[in-house]
Amino acid sequence: MIIKNLAARCRRRSAINIFSDRKRDIQWIGDGSGIYPMYGIPWMSEEQAMSMFDIPEKKRTGSLANSFGDIESFWDVSDGAADNEAVAINLPMFFGGKLIYPVTTSQGIAFYDADTFSPIKDCESPKLYERYDKRNELYFVAKSGMMVEAVIRPEKVKLKALLERMNQITTLLAAQAAVEEEEET
Repeated sequence: MIIKNLAARCRRRSAINIFSDRKRDIQWIGDGSGIYPMYGIPWMSEEQAMSMFDIPEKKRTGSLANSFGDIESFWDVSDGAADNEAVAINLPMFFGGKLIYPVTTSQGIAFYDADTFSPIKDCESPKLYERYDKRNELYFVAKSGMMVEAVIRPEKVKLKALLERMNQITTLLAAQAAVEEEEET
């Protein structure tokens, strides 16, 4: 876990979300799009989390840091032997102001913000697994081996706009391929 990357994410999004996992004696902290287990770090209050993340006193508002209670009320963060691996498609794209990656799931395609991996980039080859919450909404669990390293919400992407952009790229690629083919003959 790279705490400074998590702190930077929380500052950018002006959110520190704190969840407790009393069953495993772990506190989870995140920014709304990703939450991360604080393995080996003492439990913190909202005020302590803001201090640890270097949030200046004048920017500390009541809505910046929020404690949400038990994480299992929201997500299943167990080791999950029956997880379905979500396969990232190695085609990063800058869309909607973010670098996103497409991911194949059992339901089709979803996307995640590449920056959600910045707090865990020191983890050895994390893999994504799809899970569904109590409202049947998709979320991802990033695991290194059997250790859960993050819970990541998929990015909301305007699919029609993305499809139009991809069609433009496909048209350009087809035209360029035709030119190259013609040059080869």
